[in-house]
Amino acid sequence: MSKAYNDSRGVSRAYRMSLDQGTLRMWRPEPGFSQRFSGSFSSDGNRITP
Repeated sequence: MSKAYNDSRGVSRAYRMSLDQGTLRMWRPEPGFSQRFSGSFSSDGNRITP
């Protein structure tokens, strides 16, 4: 899945996302400015911990 990000400066980025067995992963493999995040959901589903 892909998700677009926009902010008040007009910056826009597209991220890839996956959810597998309670782990959320987001990444953007852009040369020169790669970004990634991985986090696990708490047992009650209210928090994501990196």
